[in-house]
Amino acid sequence: MRRTLPALFGLGLVALLAAPAAAQSPELNTLKKSCEKAANAADCLKLAGMYAKGEGTPKDLGKAANFYKKACDGSNAQGCLDLAAMHRSGEGASKDAQKAAVLLRRGCDLGNSEGCTQLAMMYFEGKELPKDLTQAGGLLKQGCDAGGAKSCVVLGGMHQEGRGIEKDLAKASALFRKACEGGEVAGCSPLGVLLRDGAGVKKNLNEAVALFRKACDGSAPAGCYNLGLAHERGEGVPRDPARAAALFKQACDGGEAGACYRLGLMVRDGVAETKDPARARELLKKGCDGGFAASCQDLGMMVGTGKGGPKDLAQATIHFQQACSGGDGRGCVTLGTLYLGGKGITKDLVRAAPFFISGCEAGDIQGCSKAANMLEMGEGVGRDMPRARAYLKRSCDGAVAEDCFHLASLYVRGQGVERDMSVAIPLLSKACDGNQAEACYEVAFMTETGQGFPKDYKRATALYKQSCDGGFPKACEKVRQRARTP
Repeated sequence: MRRTLPALFGLGLVALLAAPAAAQSPELNTLKKSCEKAANAADCLKLAGMYAKGEGTPKDLGKAANFYKKACDGSNAQGCLDLAAMHRSGEGASKDAQKAAVLLRRGCDLGNSEGCTQLAMMYFEGKELPKDLTQAGGLLKQGCDAGGAKSCVVLGGMHQEGRGIEKDLAKASALFRKACEGGEVAGCSPLGVLLRDGAGVKKNLNEAVALFRKACDGSAPAGCYNLGLAHERGEGVPRDPARAAALFKQACDGGEAGACYRLGLMVRDGVAETKDPARARELLKKGCDGGFAASCQDLGMMVGTGKGGPKDLAQATIHFQQACSGGDGRGCVTLGTLYLGGKGITKDLVRAAPFFISGCEAGDIQGCSKAANMLEMGEGVGRDMPRARAYLKRSCDGAVAEDCFHLASLYVRGQGVERDMSVAIPLLSKACDGNQAEACYEVAFMTETGQGFPKDYKRATALYKQSCDGGFPKACEKVRQRARTP
């Protein structure tokens, strides 16, 4: 007898309803009893994990969150952290950074250093919670004291840079060492840098190299980068540009922007690598995109001159701005020079002056010299002789002999400042030591006449010759006069 189509569907439905439900793991019921009746926090955590991963039961993030809460309420720190992760992501629980913070704080207070580190980073980064470096520092210390090597690394970095807490390189060194010896290779490389530079600790190149190698072997790109620098410079290891290039490539591939920059320079200049401007430009861009300011500057120079690719001054200007904003004074000075000269860009002295000042503040001596000149002349900025003298002093301290002489001249003439030969004389000597010809003439004359210097005919003669050799005509006349005098 033929069955009708509806009858066949009916039989199928009956069969489906009659089929037994998928069997749950016997362990699940045992864990439920232990969690709910005996309040066993460890079993609550395990049960939550099964629901979260769909192991032995259908995946159910809502139930997972419920059991993570029970684990946390039972003083299981990991349960607090796992529930916090759900509140941060919004998966299985409401997305709520404040709730996540409370849970991480509980986990931290229960002795879980990872809870301290995660909450500290939320305050440190200021993305999910208001930025609070004081809170971050306190949490990182708590985490580090609890044995959290990651906390020690970040706290060490804060002490190294003086971010939110006192700058203390000795403390930074101790924290990095604790982390490195605790198995966190991220602490080895910054400790090596301090030892290499003798910052806060006694300089030790051999130990520094060993730490860089340990970090690199532990897959920390910063370690490979610093080990590459050691081989490039011959510090603590034999100089080996080829080895340096290989290490820079390894670190660059791992996302270390500084390594991309160093390798880019080697490829650009053909050092231990085939000279390849296009590849160099790519590497410098990778370094710049990774936030390494110096890479932006050198990339800008290539883009602005059309090396390794199309010439694009507008794009080059963007890279110079990135360099300047990132703390590379060269970028600021380059921008200032472009606006001052009006080459390929609208001349604008008002915009040029602040860039020179920023460049000086970032440590670029050329920026100090140019800023001093604009402040003295009142070009693009209000005339300000005290600031001009301050920038001239920075430039002079940076061994720009011309600016030493100019500053000395201001004190000799009393221009914009009270005349003071006690200040001028050392500046004249420094300028002459830097082979500023006119300064040597002035020192020679004062030595000849015993003004400010012990009278010394022979030394004066030598100084006149030095000035003449430097191209100062009046000094050459003095040399000729002396040659004619018996």
